Amino acid sequence: NPYSELTNLSSLFVHLRPAKDSGGLAKVKLLRSEWLVARAQKLREAKTDAQRAALALPRRQDLEQSDPNAFYTPEEVEMLPRGNEYGSARTRHLLHVVCVSYAWETPTHPDPLGHVILHLADQLQRAQNITIKDARGNDYRKLPERLGIFFDWVSVTQADKRDMAEQAAFDAALRASCLFFAHASTTTLVLAQPPRGGKASGKTGDGGGESGGAMAESAVPYAQRGWPTFERRVAFLAKKSLTEAWPQVIDSRSIGGPMCPPPPLTIEAFRTLLHPKKFTRQR
Repeated sequence: NPYSELTNLSSLFVHLRPAKDSGGLAKVKLLRSEWLVARAQKLREAKTDAQRAALALPRRQDLEQSDPNAFYTPEEVEMLPRGNEYGSARTRHLLHVVCVSYAWETPTHPDPLGHVILHLADQLQRAQNITIKDARGNDYRKLPERLGIFFDWVSVTQADKRDMAEQAAFDAALRASCLFFAHASTTTLVLAQPPRGGKASGKTGDGGGESGGAMAESAVPYAQRGWPTFERRVAFLAKKSLTEAWPQVIDSRSIGGPMCPPPPLTIEAFRTLLHPKKFTRQR
């Protein structure tokens, strides 16, 4: 049953652990939301572009070396609370994991001056503070405060002198990343609008994590990107709209309300939708 992979938690957790098919490395690492928010605060305090550039997120391999505590361990991810804070039975399958769909700003770095991270931290905090009360007065729609964040630049091994093990981990992560966005237990945050002060360049990794490409360097909106379009569409495959829980697909342009799911597509119609989009590599 292919659908079982989208509902079984073990199908996600296995990608957080080192494996032979990924060069002995974890295919995916999840960033601690509290670490990200603290980094964003340092960026807010920066006075110059040079200071902001110094605070830009390093690629995964470098962050693992410089600050391994920025990531959750696989065991910690499995131990994170599940569902809403009131323990509603219908929400117990929900992981406190958010997958970020966004557009890279430059060919070699998705966020060279921290604009995306500031935007992401702001949207996470908005989603954690905007609530809807139930009949008993409980604020049941808040996004949890402690989250594991899938952000491709730091979650997946990146280019620039990638060794054989890192390349194997990247190739395996491309296959696995779809599952993180599509899974019934994760939340997808769509950053469709470029952050203030930043721009989206056409020669980017487009959410798949691979920099480079042959496109002319020009602004390419989120809706015209390949990987973001793919991520946004698959996010609706298995997620449910529950009144007791936060929206599982969140659009930064309308925090506080769920995104309306697009009409389902046949496989051929999905291919047709993706064909004109800007990809930098094929899966």
